[in-house]
Amino acid sequence: MGYSNQQDNAQSKGSKGSKNCLKLAALGCLGSLVVLGGGIVGIVFVAISFLRSSAATQGALERLQTHPQAVEALGEPINMGWQLSGNINISGPSGDANLSIPVSGPRGAGTLYIEAEKQAGEWDYQVLELAIDGSSERIDLLSEFTIHLQWHLPETPLLRPIFATDTATEVEVGFQPSASF
Repeated sequence: MGYSNQQDNAQSKGSKGSKNCLKLAALGCLGSLVVLGGGIVGIVFVAISFLRSSAATQGALERLQTHPQAVEALGEPINMGWQLSGNINISGPSGDANLSIPVSGPRGAGTLYIEAEKQAGEWDYQVLELAIDGSSERIDLLSEFTIHLQWHLPETPLLRPIFATDTATEVEVGFQPSASF
């Protein structure tokens, strides 16, 4: 009987050892997956941070935040989301960028589309558009915008207001003597 107890103890120790080995292997695999997953998340975070902080993105965001139609559609402040997609290729003073960036403000959200080339260290935008979520509306941030002002100045018996606009669209206000003077 002593012999059978020794065999049972030996078998028990052997099965405990193999169970411990399996646990250790599973723990090692899990640890490897955590390290690999963390590495992938880290690489994605660095890539997104690079896209967010690039001069092409910051210049486009600055134009978006100061464009009257975009501010009217989204409200202020306009913030950039984290789910950027696209690419930026830079080689010294030249490069190109193709990006789509989620943006939002208190009044709405949309996507900022950027296509740009970098030449001699400066970004030149070929496409810079804001697509408003839930609408087919797109705002071209490269187009010139016009502000129409209406002023009503009183006419006096001695002076009559006149408006003159120069070629740079700057408005000048002047007064001309009335005919009755």
